[in-house]
Amino acid sequence: MKTHHKIPLLISLLLPLGANAETDFYVESDPIAFALDGHSIHVGIEADHIRFQAGLFGATLPESFKDNDKFDVKLSGYGLKLDYFMDKVGGGFIGMTYSRSEKDFTHATTNLSASRDSNLLGVRVGYKYRINEVFYVMPWLGVSKNLSDTSALQLSGDRYKVDEWTVFPTVHLGMQF
Repeated sequence: MKTHHKIPLLISLLLPLGANAETDFYVESDPIAFALDGHSIHVGIEADHIRFQAGLFGATLPESFKDNDKFDVKLSGYGLKLDYFMDKVGGGFIGMTYSRSEKDFTHATTNLSASRDSNLLGVRVGYKYRINEVFYVMPWLGVSKNLSDTSALQLSGDRYKVDEWTVFPTVHLGMQF
């Protein structure tokens, strides 16, 4: 199923959870993903101190995030997040994440390619800065363990080390309603 076809499915999964009148819905995105020739859309619900999110993402990894610059690496996937906020309207939070992604590795000189799936389970911490009643900015840092195959990838005699652990700093921009 193509990524853009998954968005209505994600929204339909979240709608029944929002039956409580105290529940807020939100949509947010990671502008860094777009800067890296990718995409990012996340939808969710928030009630009391708890937040649940489902999202789709993709990006081309920059040189600083790659093990070997002889490879071009693109990834796309989906993720789920469950967070606990210290305050009902934002502020600091801690949460758990699960994501599944497919990484496409292309050897830059020979164009030989291979794909590898990743199942990542991790934690994240961050802060939700409310701009007003609707808009917010949310920087966060995640640390995840790759539960899938982390053996090195070999293409055209060059080796790419697949990370067992991922540290992921980012910022999301969002709207809450």
